[in-house]
Amino acid sequence: MMTALETRLSVADGTHAAALRQRLQAALAECRR
Repeated sequence: MMTALETRLSVADGTHAAALRQRLQAALAECRR
């Protein structure tokens, strides 16, 4: 059973991970140019 706080944290974690992945891909694209 997850608490509301745990749920909020995992959601925030997901968006953070997505943003990081986006930045990583952007950086990789920069390197390839």
